[in-house]
Amino acid sequence: MAPLVPLQVALAGRVTAAGAGVVRAALPPLADLTEAAARTAGAAGPALIAAEELAVTGLEQLQPLLLASAARAGRVVVAVTPA
Repeated sequence: MAPLVPLQVALAGRVTAAGAGVVRAALPPLADLTEAAARTAGAAGPALIAAEELAVTGLEQLQPLLLASAARAGRVVVAVTPA
C-alpha cells in the first residue's frame, strides 16, 4: 500500500496542474465573450425599449376595436341562440 501513495499523490498533482492549465486557457476567451455580450446588450437596449413601447402603443390602439368586436360577437351569439 505504501508504494501506491506517492504514485497517487503524483497523479493528483498532475491532474491539478492540467486542470489549472485548462482553466487558464479557457478564461480569456470566456472573458472576451462576456465583454462582447455586455456591449451587445448595452447597444441593443435602446432598440429593445423602443420596440416594446411601439408594441404597447399598437396594442393600446387596437384594444377598443377588439373590445367592440367581442361585444358585437357576444350580441350576435345571444341573438342567434334560441331561447
